[in-house]
Amino acid sequence: TGVSPGSCVEDLFQYRLTNRASVVRASSGSRYFPVPLGRIIPEIRSASPSERIAIVGLPCMLKGLRLAAEVFPDLKEKVCFTLGLTCNHLPNRYYTEYLSRLSGIDPDDLARADYRIKEGTKRAGRFHFRALGQDGKPGKTIPFSGRVSQAWGFGYFQLNPCNYCDDIFAETADACFMDAWLPEFERDPRGHTMMVVRNGVLNRILEKGIEEGTCFLEMVPVERVAASQQALIFEKKVLTRGRLHGALARGEAVPRKRVTPSLAVYITHRREIERKRTVQDFTKRLWPRYRHTALWPFYVRVMEKSGFLIFLSWRSRLKRAVKEPRLLFRPFRINKGPSRRQKSA
Repeated sequence: TGVSPGSCVEDLFQYRLTNRASVVRASSGSRYFPVPLGRIIPEIRSASPSERIAIVGLPCMLKGLRLAAEVFPDLKEKVCFTLGLTCNHLPNRYYTEYLSRLSGIDPDDLARADYRIKEGTKRAGRFHFRALGQDGKPGKTIPFSGRVSQAWGFGYFQLNPCNYCDDIFAETADACFMDAWLPEFERDPRGHTMMVVRNGVLNRILEKGIEEGTCFLEMVPVERVAASQQALIFEKKVLTRGRLHGALARGEAVPRKRVTPSLAVYITHRREIERKRTVQDFTKRLWPRYRHTALWPFYVRVMEKSGFLIFLSWRSRLKRAVKEPRLLFRPFRINKGPSRRQKSA
């Protein structure tokens, strides 16, 4: 699969079929943008019977693809590999519009969005965002720390179904890929990728690549894989239980999940759960009003709703700094992991 720029914000990225390695390489990178997978299914079904296709997607998308294959058996025959990504949540297109405005490009003039630029950085997590206008001129390069980090960590524009997702490692995929958020890797600005491989054929392909020198891989204990995603595991295996309880208490319909609703988790983390829900809803309602106007009133109004989340972020940072004082001199980042109290939950 590949993604390519579209003609408007709604279709800024889209799935496409390709058999050219150059197109795959050109399409590499992270896209924090909702991209409908369903649009490509008719094209997959109409492909030649001899073609075999690999699909890259988020956990929810690949689960949907598996379910679609139960209805359309030809999908199961033609899709030989599904490659998943670990996922915290997915924002709607307003997130990209907001970042585009921070970069100095009007959303209606947006031609391209690069979410994880690593030029000139010294650590894997210190990436930048930059938008590109229809005239080919780039906008300002915006560091992830600061407003971008707040927008992501506080859940600006987050899709509501993500509040109830408990799939961390793309469990229906043949392989899952994730950032290696571990101390031994974070000093390399290029970043490292961890993968969990569940398909024997794919595993043999990778082993052959190691033998031929085309793949550079090493085995790591499963505990290190889990450690690299500890904040995400806490978010989806613990806080989801509290969010489910809160939704049921409000009389909302929620899906049945493998984790059960928990009053105890809700009480312990109520302010964080409810404040994030407020910010998610508030930003989605508010953004259309400020899409083309000055940004500071939008930012101020959202910050009024985010005070407790800012407090939690700084408290978590200070706790880590007590253990490692050098962290006091690092740029402010959000959502690096649960506190000791959260881990025990």
